[in-house]
Amino acid sequence: MGLAANPITSVVLLPILLSLLAAAATPVTGKLKPSHIKFDYFKDTYNYDNKLQLNGNATIHNDALQVTLDSGSPSYDLTNKAGRILYKHPFKLWDGQNGTRVGSFNASFLVNINRVVGNKNPPGEGLAFVVAPDLNLPPPNSSGKYLGLTNSTTDGNATNHLVAVELDTFKEDFDPDSNHVGLNINSVKSNITTPLGFQLVGANFFNFWVQYDGIEKVIHGTSGWCHKHGKLLLVYEYMPNLSLDKHLFSSDGNNTPLSWNLRCKIIFGVASALHYLHNQHQKRVIHRDLKASNIMLDAEFNARLGDFGLARALDNEKTSYAEVGGIPGTPGYIAPEYSYTGKATEQSDVYGFGAVLLEVVSGHRPGTQVGGYPSLVDWVWALHREGQLLEAVDNRLGEDNVAEEAQRVLLLGLVCSHPTASERPKTQEIVQMLSGSLPVPHVPPFRPPFMWASVPIGVEDINLVTTTSFTTSHYVSAINLEIQQP
Repeated sequence: MGLAANPITSVVLLPILLSLLAAAATPVTGKLKPSHIKFDYFKDTYNYDNKLQLNGNATIHNDALQVTLDSGSPSYDLTNKAGRILYKHPFKLWDGQNGTRVGSFNASFLVNINRVVGNKNPPGEGLAFVVAPDLNLPPPNSSGKYLGLTNSTTDGNATNHLVAVELDTFKEDFDPDSNHVGLNINSVKSNITTPLGFQLVGANFFNFWVQYDGIEKVIHGTSGWCHKHGKLLLVYEYMPNLSLDKHLFSSDGNNTPLSWNLRCKIIFGVASALHYLHNQHQKRVIHRDLKASNIMLDAEFNARLGDFGLARALDNEKTSYAEVGGIPGTPGYIAPEYSYTGKATEQSDVYGFGAVLLEVVSGHRPGTQVGGYPSLVDWVWALHREGQLLEAVDNRLGEDNVAEEAQRVLLLGLVCSHPTASERPKTQEIVQMLSGSLPVPHVPPFRPPFMWASVPIGVEDINLVTTTSFTTSHYVSAINLEIQQP
């Protein structure tokens, strides 16, 4: 597995995160053992010989992997220069004898492809993420359109055993354009290409993900971008089951009500995604618009958070984000302190998640009147006070629910909907409560009133620090490539 390129433009890659799901040592259990390889930075003085193999013109310089030299001199000749960087340690993705699935992987990296100022030569061909069977050097005469992968003799041969996701920056006769992503199998002629709504070549850095799903033998290549400051939030593949909202509130009569098990699977997936944004992403991200219509469902009803147009990444020392000119979001999901101060925090996201919990279990929208009460949370809290909490469960489920689980989710929904931000649980605690490994805190019979001190004391997560504002138009969505092998 590695990276290959042949540009006149310089190609620079910053820290890489690679996750492998390799076969376990024991064939009896059939379980997979996950491995995670993360490079936080690259230092010129550090010896990477035991992890990486650099071929051709590839170097480590300026705290980055440089697939070709990052030279600022117009006199330096980058013509027909090619580099390849390979991760040295092999891992097994499938069994060659019977073709059965053994493992999967995800990889992500930050890439910059930029032309040398003043260089009059044609631009380079691009960059490719490649899965290869060995560490052999690129074949001879593999520069130019061959991206350091194949040559005129070997291109297209099944014996190559190469799979690559290319970032193409030069149009050859077989290319649709000079700015696309392609999926290549044993050849530089892509099986599938997708045009891009932004330019690969330039000063911007782009996050790039490659995912191989060994279960379905599907490869996904996705890339996302932000046009200002080069900040990327998230991208996701096409979701065949559309949004959670469609399944909860579809009026066409064709959707079967979601089963209880699927509802539990979805909310656990959303909780995990929110925990990732708040705690595991390289910069904390506040979503600011968590609701059923922004929860996308894949073919297996795995949940993905979508619509990051309102989301904001926070610098490490900051804990809130303030929008100039109003409070964005959707009624019923907006935390009271967010409405009062205009500052979005992790706690305001948790409030939105609480509304989603109540919505998924009850089948009612949070911002509507229910049972004579002004909102869903008021109605559920009243049922809790009366000892009839399970009356809030969606009657379309019938007997298809587990009372203990339903009660736990509803109580957690109320805890997350607490009017006082500091009383709401953290996302890590939410995940533990949903799994049953941590009890849900006591929920008072009456919903506490919202009270806001002029200067919140002892609440580290809510302060008066904000980040620079930029509009949602700076964010565009994602590209997706997919090929299904028989």
